[in-house]
Amino acid sequence: MTGTVAALHPALRVTDLSVSYLTRGTRIDAVRGVSFDVEAGQTIAIVGESGSGKTTTGQAIIGLLAKNARVESGKVELEGTDILGAPAATLGDVRGSRIALIPQDPTVSLNPLRRVGVQIAEVFRLHGTVPKEQWKPRTIELLERVGFTDARKQVSAYPHELSGGQRQRVLIAIAIANSPSVIIADEPTSGLDVTVQRRTLDLLDELQRELGTAIVHVTHDLAVASDRSDTIAVLRHGQVVEFGRTAAVIAAPRSDYARHLLSSAPSLQVSDRVPRSDPAHPAEIVLEVSGLAKEFPGHVGSPSFLAVNDVSFSVPRGSTLSIVGESGSGKSTTARLLTRLIQPTSGRITLLGRDYTEKSERQFRHRRVAIQVVYQNPFASLDPKLTVGQIIEEPLKALSELKRTQRLASVSDILDAVALPQDFLKRPPRELSGGQRQRVAIARALVLRPDVVVLDEPISALDASVQGQILDLLESLQQDFGSSYVFISHDLAVVRRISDHVVVLNKGRVVEQGPAEAIFTRPQSDYTRDLLAAVPGGGKRAAAAAG
Repeated sequence: MTGTVAALHPALRVTDLSVSYLTRGTRIDAVRGVSFDVEAGQTIAIVGESGSGKTTTGQAIIGLLAKNARVESGKVELEGTDILGAPAATLGDVRGSRIALIPQDPTVSLNPLRRVGVQIAEVFRLHGTVPKEQWKPRTIELLERVGFTDARKQVSAYPHELSGGQRQRVLIAIAIANSPSVIIADEPTSGLDVTVQRRTLDLLDELQRELGTAIVHVTHDLAVASDRSDTIAVLRHGQVVEFGRTAAVIAAPRSDYARHLLSSAPSLQVSDRVPRSDPAHPAEIVLEVSGLAKEFPGHVGSPSFLAVNDVSFSVPRGSTLSIVGESGSGKSTTARLLTRLIQPTSGRITLLGRDYTEKSERQFRHRRVAIQVVYQNPFASLDPKLTVGQIIEEPLKALSELKRTQRLASVSDILDAVALPQDFLKRPPRELSGGQRQRVAIARALVLRPDVVVLDEPISALDASVQGQILDLLESLQQDFGSSYVFISHDLAVVRRISDHVVVLNKGRVVEQGPAEAIFTRPQSDYTRDLLAAVPGGGKRAAAAAG
């Protein structure tokens, strides 16, 4: 298409798009009358919660809808040409050349059995855009372009040999290989730490300025949308309920739903959390960690790896201590050590005044009543073969001597405490939403009334408004039950809201710790300052454009 013709049309125009799904004989309208334009070099953020239709919209644009989906109406014009419903051969030519996709999860989007260079070069093979003898040098050039410092070596790596951020950069390299006019970015950084997220989004911005690409950024993260988009479309139940320039939507949303999403999103504003400690009357220390270390053996011919190195902290009763850091910082390994899923190499862990570091699993078993865990993914942490009632009752059967009638009464009480209806007791997890499943996971952890609950990224898989609900619930339950929390997270906005004390880890070592407000307002280490600077929010793109 010539530059003159292309200038007459936006890079992408979506008009009256409607998509339905046929599920068990029932039609579900997932997208209803969605319309928007994206100009070359511009970014639109499609924002909404799970079930809003945002992912379906992205899939429909690029022609990758599920088999049970049907386009009911609309147009998707790529530089003036309608590609919606085009023959498979036509779409095959268009995808990867003129329009490309950056999928959400690099762990499942890359073939684990093929080297990354081969997977990038596949785009050249499919579209015939680069002569075969140029595949490898062009692939190396792409890897360098997306930030690989040793591309000649890493072109031969397998996906498992790369970090999450590096794998995401490989997906970006695949997407930009043929300089497409439009990129659909479907939650491209949702599983990444804030610093890796920032570097990835900075890279997309740089490539966009260089190539003039239009980007459709599908996300549930309003902070990211406010920083990285020119316009925002807010979807609810498949319909656009708010649309406009990003700065205007963020500053003064017109719809109740958009206002609700904005108010639900955690931010780095000053926390209104009431301090749980009184210096005049120090609370009992329920968990104390001293000189904790964990060393993992290396592969054959490789040195061992010290994942946790001389970590010390204490947790008073009824308070929340958060452990933060990037991937590889040692925070999740620390959580596994606290819950005895792995044994420490050295150091001490004292629970309720008793050192359980050296105790056998049999000796520690009766202490499990005092320390419980809530995992990151509510879709994977609940047994699909059990009902909600059975899931919550499991710890009581294993670790208490209560009779069945007493157990059922405890299960009923804790279900009320996490604000779930009693009829959920007979439901399987698959019938529950993500937020409801995480409430069940919290109920399972609290039914024993533990002194300490370890929460390992408990809301990172949830939408913003559901995150807010779960944080409210955790704070309410802490006040009611007096439990102490060890909160593992890479999301500093969430950490500021919920924490009394913060421990910052980097490469297994504590680089800073102290009261939460001190960490956020007067960070002492460069590493902590870098983490805080990477937190999205504030409409940085809009501010830069205005400046």
